Amino acid sequence: MSADAEQHRLFATATTKKTLEIIDVNSGKPWRTLAGDGPAAALFAPEFNQLYVTRRQKVCIYDGSTFALLTNVDLQCGLDELEYNPDAKRLYVGCMTSNKTAIAIIGLPDGKPKGEIKLPAKPQGFAVEQKGTRIFVNLPSLKQIAVLDREKQKLIDVWPLKDTAANYPMALDEANHRLFVGCRQPAQLAVLDTTTGKPVASVAISGDTDDLSYDAAHKRIYIACGQGSLDVIEQHDADHYLLRDRIPTLAGARNGCFAPGANEFYLAIPQRGSQAAEIQVYQAH
Repeated sequence: MSADAEQHRLFATATTKKTLEIIDVNSGKPWRTLAGDGPAAALFAPEFNQLYVTRRQKVCIYDGSTFALLTNVDLQCGLDELEYNPDAKRLYVGCMTSNKTAIAIIGLPDGKPKGEIKLPAKPQGFAVEQKGTRIFVNLPSLKQIAVLDREKQKLIDVWPLKDTAANYPMALDEANHRLFVGCRQPAQLAVLDTTTGKPVASVAISGDTDDLSYDAAHKRIYIACGQGSLDVIEQHDADHYLLRDRIPTLAGARNGCFAPGANEFYLAIPQRGSQAAEIQVYQAH
């Protein structure tokens, strides 16, 4: 999911329906549907007033006001997550099929391919420095984090994870040089120093995490856990972290995003049995 805090819109991929759902956050009601091939990820960029959606092998670029399709970028591989850097005017795309494991680079706002950074395994969550030139990428099959130079378009380092595996979601506290990695085996939040790649802390969390977000204003990490909780981790300082809240949700609710401009965390609840699919909204205080 991705949020547009200024215009109170939420963009959510509905994989079963094979649609991108646009939700009016103020009313809590669906506002518009964008049909097409099954979407995997969505990202709204207010700087360019554009919406990016990965659909199978393509990145679809939509106008953020009319939602007219501006262009398709065919990367000829299976795609998943999206991140961007507005100053560099670059969109970064996770390529994760056997014919290509890489981070693809697309120019903004024109949507022109600008190259790719090859990886030794399929990427999952990744984080892009906004003031630096690095990209940090989870490689769960190797129990590693790849460190990339986005300007030189090359792999520059690999950080192995010790005593943990299944590293999927990731977020970055760039100001304090800390990388937050959600792991499933065992279920924990791992905190790494981005200047050295060394672990500095870990906190036990609920199982089956797939998304996490860092709230810089409140010094918290919000972790969506499919086991059935939203875990809130307090950052006391760069090296010390504590579980603040474990909010009960529902099994399978492991995808969400935080909108700093709205101080809200959005959690996707999947349809299971008599439970209808919905978006839960949590206000940060």
